[in-house]
Amino acid sequence: MNMELVPEDFPHLSPVCLFFWFRCTARSAWVQPAGERELPDVENIRDSNDLHVKQPGEKMMDTSKAIVIIFKSNGMGETGEQPLKDKLTKTFLTLTRQNPDLPRALCFYTEGVRLACEGSPVLEELHALEAAGVHLILCQTCLDYFSLKDKVKVGIVGGMADIMAAMWQADTVVTV
Repeated sequence: MNMELVPEDFPHLSPVCLFFWFRCTARSAWVQPAGERELPDVENIRDSNDLHVKQPGEKMMDTSKAIVIIFKSNGMGETGEQPLKDKLTKTFLTLTRQNPDLPRALCFYTEGVRLACEGSPVLEELHALEAAGVHLILCQTCLDYFSLKDKVKVGIVGGMADIMAAMWQADTVVTV
């Protein structure tokens, strides 16, 4: 039995959730009926190089919505393990860059501003997103508070009004 799932089957999920769900199911057997499912070999998934990558001609979810992604901490996740947070952030930004539907903006406040400053492990990914037209907005108050204004390597320094404007104009705001 062949089951094909389409985004319209999941009206309650946001475009970003659908994107990541379809990316995961595209390389696994999760869309097969119960009883016929094969579990993916998660022990052999080592890094983002093992993730499904869009092939020429392959149809990906199309979204025309304006998405803004908020980074409010120095990395993704709520753990004290900075290397894990760095790896998750790097993978997220790499997959975001590979998506044909880029977010309108990435906004950084509180500890999140550190991601766009000297020494950040994700500067290369942020530069690539900025070069592709994604606006990177950093909170000036946060940079001043952490004495990082002179260490900014990517993005523009703005105020909370700039971040709020990006959020208000977005169809979807995702906080990571």
